[in-house]
Amino acid sequence: MSSNPFESPVSDSSGYQAPGRASMTLKSIDPLQAGKVLGALYLLLGLIVAPFLVLGALLSGDPAQAGVGLGMAVGILFMYGVGGFLGGLLMAFLYNVVAKMSGGMRFEFE
Repeated sequence: MSSNPFESPVSDSSGYQAPGRASMTLKSIDPLQAGKVLGALYLLLGLIVAPFLVLGALLSGDPAQAGVGLGMAVGILFMYGVGGFLGGLLMAFLYNVVAKMSGGMRFEFE
């Protein structure tokens, strides 16, 4: 037996127990936490996309287009962040409903 207190042997259908392997089931996800994390990730994605909008607008040569490009860049950041947050809320809620019916997702760790 290993001295690792976190080691949890998992047995398969034949009864074999593999040392150092642990199986866990994800039963629920906190919707608010998922929303915050996905909102932040999508905001970071928006930070990658927005400079291309600004660059395209600046290269057009029209000052009005440059203003529109800057406005769209700010709008993209806002929409990506809010969309990621709302998407995270919705998907975590839906996962919790389905996981309650199906028992959740099972993960195996070594």
